[in-house]
Amino acid sequence: MQHFKITVKGRVQGVSFRAFTLKSAKKHIINGTVKNCANGDVEIIASGTKQAMQLFIQDCRKGSLFAKVTDLDITELGSPTELEPNFRIIDR
Repeated sequence: MQHFKITVKGRVQGVSFRAFTLKSAKKHIINGTVKNCANGDVEIIASGTKQAMQLFIQDCRKGSLFAKVTDLDITELGSPTELEPNFRIIDR
C-alpha cells in the first residue's frame, strides 16, 4: 500500500477537478480526500496499491476537461495511520 500527498498546480479550481479526481479514485480503488487550497492548488491525500496509485497519478496529471495541470508535487507519506475508508471531497 502506498500513501501520498499530491498537490496539483495550475488551473484546477472551478473546472470540476475534484469531481474528476473522485471518479478516478473510485475507478482505481483509491482511498483518501481531495480539497481546494486557498492559493488555488488542489490537495489530494491518497492511498492504494502501487499499480492503482500509478494509474491515479497519471489521471491527475491529465486533469478534467477544462483543467490545465502545470505541476504535481508528490510526497510519500509512508504507511497510512488513519485511512479514509473511501475517497471523498472535502469542502471548505
